[in-house]
Amino acid sequence: MRVPFVVTVVGVMEGMALAVVEGVGPHRGVTLVEVHTKLLIAVDQIPLDKLALISVDATTVEKMVTLLESVHRPRAVARDCLKARDMAMWAVAQGPARKIMPPDEAVSKLEDETVGNPMKNLSINPRTYPSRPAYGSEGTHDIVLRTNYFNILPCSEDLLLYRYDLSVVPEEKQPRRRKRIVELLIREGVFHEQNIPVGKIATDWRTTIITTQALDFGTDNNIVRVVRYYEAEENGPPSGEAATRPRNIPSVTIHKGEVLSIKDLMDWLISADGRAQDDNNKRIVHALNIVMSRYPSFTPGVAVSNSNNKYFPPAQGYDLNGGLIALFGFYSSVRTATSRLLLNVNTVTAAFYQAGKLLDLIDRWSRFHGRVGLEKLEQFLKGVRVELLHLKSKKDNGVRKIKTIYGLVRNGNQIGVNAANARFDYAEAEGGRTERITVQEFYKRKHKMLLVRPTEPLVNVGNGANVIMIPPECCIVLPGQLARFKLVSDQTAAMIRVAARVPRTNFELICGEGARVLGLGDSEGPGNFGLKITPEMITVRGRLLAPPQLKYAQGQVLNPDGGQWNMMKVRFVKGGELRTWTYLHIRGTNDDLLDGNRITSTIKQLSSMMAKSGVTVSPFKHLANHVLVAPTGVDYESIICRRLTDIKNLVKGLQMLFIIVPDKINNVGIYNAIKRYADLRGGFQTVCMKYGKITPEKGLVGYCANIALKVNLKQGGTNYLATAGALGIGEANTMLLGIDVTHPPPKSDETAPSIAACVANTDSTCGRWLGSIGLQANRVEMVENLTEMVVERLKKWEDCNRGAGLPTRIIVYRDGVSEDQYQEVLSVEAKAITKALEYYGKKQPKPKISIIIVGKRHHTRFFPTCREDQSRSGNPKNGLIVDRGITSNHLWDFYIQAQDAIQGTARPIHYIVIKDDNNLEVNALQRMVRNCSG
Repeated sequence: MRVPFVVTVVGVMEGMALAVVEGVGPHRGVTLVEVHTKLLIAVDQIPLDKLALISVDATTVEKMVTLLESVHRPRAVARDCLKARDMAMWAVAQGPARKIMPPDEAVSKLEDETVGNPMKNLSINPRTYPSRPAYGSEGTHDIVLRTNYFNILPCSEDLLLYRYDLSVVPEEKQPRRRKRIVELLIREGVFHEQNIPVGKIATDWRTTIITTQALDFGTDNNIVRVVRYYEAEENGPPSGEAATRPRNIPSVTIHKGEVLSIKDLMDWLISADGRAQDDNNKRIVHALNIVMSRYPSFTPGVAVSNSNNKYFPPAQGYDLNGGLIALFGFYSSVRTATSRLLLNVNTVTAAFYQAGKLLDLIDRWSRFHGRVGLEKLEQFLKGVRVELLHLKSKKDNGVRKIKTIYGLVRNGNQIGVNAANARFDYAEAEGGRTERITVQEFYKRKHKMLLVRPTEPLVNVGNGANVIMIPPECCIVLPGQLARFKLVSDQTAAMIRVAARVPRTNFELICGEGARVLGLGDSEGPGNFGLKITPEMITVRGRLLAPPQLKYAQGQVLNPDGGQWNMMKVRFVKGGELRTWTYLHIRGTNDDLLDGNRITSTIKQLSSMMAKSGVTVSPFKHLANHVLVAPTGVDYESIICRRLTDIKNLVKGLQMLFIIVPDKINNVGIYNAIKRYADLRGGFQTVCMKYGKITPEKGLVGYCANIALKVNLKQGGTNYLATAGALGIGEANTMLLGIDVTHPPPKSDETAPSIAACVANTDSTCGRWLGSIGLQANRVEMVENLTEMVVERLKKWEDCNRGAGLPTRIIVYRDGVSEDQYQEVLSVEAKAITKALEYYGKKQPKPKISIIIVGKRHHTRFFPTCREDQSRSGNPKNGLIVDRGITSNHLWDFYIQAQDAIQGTARPIHYIVIKDDNNLEVNALQRMVRNCSG
């Protein structure tokens, strides 16, 4: 049977054909492989500059499994392969002939008018942030790129939307029930009474409803309706006592809202006076986002994220192990840009619970995680929706009941009570007497069920006060349930492999499946609200900025090429000293064949590379036993700590311990245990190396060179410097200050602190960076002790620059804040930095401050339209800068992709200047950002 795969043969070398296997439709995906020529037709005469399309059968496709990147071959052949790969990836990147829209010249004209308008800072609305002084001009010009934005066009100039706020009494905090209340209000409440079609109603399922027709409030400002609650799988509201429970008859108040004119927003977008966005325009954008979510969130089977902007159509998914699967979906967001309104669409991947038998889910989880305790299993299962096999509703035509897992059943403090030992008073025994029986016996009598695995822990589908005990073999996990917790390392690695799609695949998914899921061309989609979405991605112009030259010892200068450079014959600018050190091999089950002599040889090779690179290295200290078998039990951390304590006692004055960790056996847990002990108790530095990295001879020299980089910095050295003028902002007196906050993962303890950090260069070379760290309240984004942190950084600057005083300027990189928090950064953190400067009194001139927001959690992507402008992976080349087309004429922002993307589709960084007391020049700022990032 023929299957929809196409093989593009791009070259033949030594009896092998280099090819691209491309799936079509549900088999979509691209893989670059090597294929034995005899599996295809005679292709040995096809030159590298020709392409042949061959339809193949399933058997042939199954044999095409060897990825080009994993095949070892002579260097001469490898060069030919890379040439062929460039050609192949370009062919793949082009795909089906799609219309390339030229960059909009009207947008470019307005951009030029905005930066040249002398009135832009004299608006009646005072600007909050600095205006863009100009657009950048350095670098290679006229690079045309597609970007994953689509024009949103109002069908009429006088388009109006009606916005209404909702409140519910009693307040419903459970998102699923809140959504159902709003759904019942829309389908059966006042909107139905006033004949407003469901297709013209959009909602965020929480507090807001948007319509194209106005509700009639009469003389009142509110409309109040009682919603008779019932689940979607039920035929109607409950009767009897359940019908009078307050939670089943919530009172919903619709507050008389406001009329939103799309023309107001469009007028602001085409204005050249640089006015800041006002609250009215923000409300319009918010309303449009709700409108865009309407089609997918009303589509049966589509899973929707809590943020209501990610949508996952039903699919089989990819196994992540441990009871989780990865599903592909799509993200959408309405964005404002110069002269136009845009819809940003991107592919997303998320982890979901594997649907099916709950017992199978528990088995998969247990096999993957091992013996880590039932508390962890309870955390994993909490909140999962299950269908009960043995309970059916008589009122609803035998529909099975659906419940939410509250946790595992407990007996006091004992967790993991099972059907064989959990007893309760059964009041329906023969003769009307009460009898104390086990859950296992109850299911046998009441439901005529003989439990197959009665010793499995019971799940509680009630709550803490009203426990309802259910055996897991009686539950079916419903599909489409997001796993809202942090994945373990192996699952994260699997997720990255699944999510790392080449640019061509993402492009096709967005324009094809994404448009379908979002309903962009559907009559029930945005068109129902008077909006048209153009079918093709817009294009923008970009530039390529050259990478900085790197200076090593003895005046050696290297020029990076493609984000890489060769360190084999260079020495660090300043070498550190490593006097007292040794190593430990934590041996996994798959690396026990490696003898001690070979490990010692590898460590000596590492020592030699460090010395050649400029580190002063003494011979390592021999131990009686350098091996520790990787512990796998629940007490693995204490075993590791005891061994590290022994090593510390044996090697007096230990500076650094090199530790070889196993590739798979709990490597993250082992890594965390090592770092926790060494940093908090041991007082020595550590370098962890994966077993799989040090065993193959091929690539070992390069790996040792990378380790030498880390060691040198840890031991006080400086690896390399950028050549003079690389920063472009007078770096001799400039401090670059980075600020970020890390929050606990989902489902963590509410008392778990967030961790704030601040890092800065210590001198004008920017060759060494030191940091400050602090704990603060759970999920607080603004740094609470920033003043103290900045004082520490300024003191270190003074220590390293004796007599030079404070820096002339401080440029702050602030990571991890959303658009709504920009003003808070200025009102809280900028003031904290100013307060730190006041610590020095009036003795020294105060540095001027500039603050740049660094945005990484966005969904902007760029796709080259010309082969010469792409890297081997199909992404734009490193050094790309885009500051026109999708940026704002009301902000100073730009995108830079400073590094090559090794896999997947590259994500550029979005920079937004929100404070600039230094009056930075545009090209100098962009050059500094590019050179410091690449």
